[in-house]
Amino acid sequence: MPSEDLPSHSNADRFGAGAPDHGAAEPPHRRAPEAGERGPGPEHPDTLTTLGSLAELLHARGDYAGAEPLYRRALEAQERVLGPEHPATLRSLGNLAELLKVKGDHAGAEPLYRRALEARERVLGPEHPGTLTSLAGLLESKEGHAAGEPFYRRAIEALERGLGPEHPHTLISLNNLAALLHAQGNHAGAEPLLRRVLEALERILGPEHPDTITCLNNFAVLLGSKEAFGRN
Repeated sequence: MPSEDLPSHSNADRFGAGAPDHGAAEPPHRRAPEAGERGPGPEHPDTLTTLGSLAELLHARGDYAGAEPLYRRALEAQERVLGPEHPATLRSLGNLAELLKVKGDHAGAEPLYRRALEARERVLGPEHPGTLTSLAGLLESKEGHAAGEPFYRRAIEALERGLGPEHPHTLISLNNLAALLHAQGNHAGAEPLLRRVLEALERILGPEHPDTITCLNNFAVLLGSKEAFGRN
């Protein structure tokens, strides 16, 4: 199950908590696409992979203004060089759709989700986690959080069967479902999911890893929201 067909990052911003500070890693990443353009060329697959990785890094930091043009540049080149249904192209398409949705640009996100969904249905089949995630994103963008929830759950079930309960893609999807439930005000539903992610990250990565710390911050935000809701 190629990683390009699955979620590439979590929706930490839905919790209102900051993502880990990857600022120290950014300058080398910024230089890497430039080096690729001087070496293999601006549309070489390796250059496009590096460009997409930089966009994902900026996206994770919450730098949407920096990430969006890089996603668009990578996507346009990947469509020309690799084709519209290549896994790397679909990854960029899904990432750009997610970024636009988080920014509140649902009109911009919806056609991208639809394109990703149609391609993944053809290439991967209707029950692949990547297809289900695209469908969930499309419905959430069009109709709200509740419409996407059952398809996120089906994607998680498929990931657990195919990759295991503590695979990074499974944990990312669990985190994203917890974020969706939190956005709905369903703190009781979100808490056990995020607790499960946090406990797995502590075992796998250790308590001091940036991803673990981000998840811990998100969990604190969730508990704070739950407590505030209980007082109202």
